[in-house]
Amino acid sequence: MKKGIAFALAVSLILMLVPGSAAHSTKQSGIISWGESCGWDIDENNHTDGSTLYYKFDNSDTNLTPTYKGYVTGGAALWNGTVTISESITPTGVVSTYNQPGSGTYARFAEFTSNKTTGHLTTWKIQMNRAYPQSNALLAHEFGHAIGLLDLTSFSNADKLMYYHVTGSATAPTTADINGAKVITGSHTTHAWGYRYSMTLSIGLKCHQQYCTVCDGFVQGSSVCIYNAQNICTLCGTPK
Repeated sequence: MKKGIAFALAVSLILMLVPGSAAHSTKQSGIISWGESCGWDIDENNHTDGSTLYYKFDNSDTNLTPTYKGYVTGGAALWNGTVTISESITPTGVVSTYNQPGSGTYARFAEFTSNKTTGHLTTWKIQMNRAYPQSNALLAHEFGHAIGLLDLTSFSNADKLMYYHVTGSATAPTTADINGAKVITGSHTTHAWGYRYSMTLSIGLKCHQQYCTVCDGFVQGSSVCIYNAQNICTLCGTPK
């Protein structure tokens, strides 16, 4: 997680799935779009395999004190009920510390590799910067990256755990963060579709957007409203 605003440029506001990508066995490709507008953003190319995530502490790091380890276990516990994150002797990830004053980076998800076919992470690291204070929420944010969640950069999402800036207000995964985690891990693939008013085209036609009423992900694109005898759209309920 960064302190500086410049990091926002590294993350696009909305990412769309490319039909045909093979990130997990129950793909969202061609169905769900996501990003700042629905409060979660996922990485189909770099994410955990399923809803279980394993890590270990770097035993060669003499600065990895019980206090730092406590932030790690505390941050992992905040995901309980959504993703099980636990210590293991055969993990994909390693947790350690480093010291870089003035960098503006409190902690980082780094040095990760993934299977090019499935998108499943094969190696990754979470590193805590000893030059800055740590917290359970900060580590939960970094574990969010290991799950497959991307940073959110819009100020409208400053209340989400995956907001990129340390001034964010979330102290645990929010409903939106959990929704994104469930989508990327494949535990939420059956969508309950609804419709909402989306926009008015320049030619004067009103449009609506199809979205999942559970995860708030939406189908790419908008559709022209269809009206009943009362001039109310039969799908999104918007007057003509």
